[in-house]
Amino acid sequence: MHKAYLSRWKCTPAETHKSISCWLQGLASSAEGWCYKTYAYDVSTGFTHDLQRGGGQSGLITLKLATNLFEGGTGCHEWEAGFFLAEFVLSQPDIFKGSSCLELGCGAGVVGVALCRSGAAKVQLTDGNGVAVDNCKHNLEINNCIPPQHCATQLAGNASQETQDVQVMQMQWESPCEAQPDLILAADVLYDPATIVPLVLLLRQFLYNADAKHTYKPTAFIATTLRNEETLRQFLYEAEGSQLIVDDVSSEARQMGVKFQHYTPLETQRNNLFLHKIVLCDDFTSLTIPA
Repeated sequence: MHKAYLSRWKCTPAETHKSISCWLQGLASSAEGWCYKTYAYDVSTGFTHDLQRGGGQSGLITLKLATNLFEGGTGCHEWEAGFFLAEFVLSQPDIFKGSSCLELGCGAGVVGVALCRSGAAKVQLTDGNGVAVDNCKHNLEINNCIPPQHCATQLAGNASQETQDVQVMQMQWESPCEAQPDLILAADVLYDPATIVPLVLLLRQFLYNADAKHTYKPTAFIATTLRNEETLRQFLYEAEGSQLIVDDVSSEARQMGVKFQHYTPLETQRNNLFLHKIVLCDDFTSLTIPA
């Protein structure tokens, strides 16, 4: 492997050999219908902000993924909105470093890895599908975000350098876990109109619980691939009716410094990807759950 490549991603030849060997072992032992993919991210060419290469803004993320929609549910696949949100997290370490973060619909775990590498103090990753939860745990293990259960599949990467509380759990939106996050994240959760009301109620509950504890305003970030404009309009309508303020920060997110490299589906969809920032109204005084 070219020395310049090893230097760029901060991997020694020995680490790279171990990574490739473990990755091949994982491939050999994986069930049919699954595969491993590795994604590279780096500071965009020509970006002149404070981000610098080697400071955590370049690296590799390896994910175990289902090769078809009939394996592991939709949460075990790669979705562009998740990578878009991960780029935002990696580009904004000042927002996430030291924060308590909760992700709804963690899927394969690309956002979770990004949160760990951005220095979040507490990372709670949730999904309603048990297979997706188990797969996400595995992906956090092989990216050195949590201690591996099977060292044969541990890969070298940009491991978290600080002690972090990282949890992956199954959670249904109608029965949320106990959490008081500073930041709530979700990607590609607006594809089904039937889930919009439960999602808005869940966001309101978590934002309200956190707001009662902290002196600053907790925030949610939701990344969306626009498939149906009416579904997005319905979400915005329900959010406004629940005293949530939604700001479209998509333009800023598309100009973030960290980008995944050579991932064609993401580049193809980039102008169709949206990021919304959500907070409680200033005059929000009580949490009333509709009957």
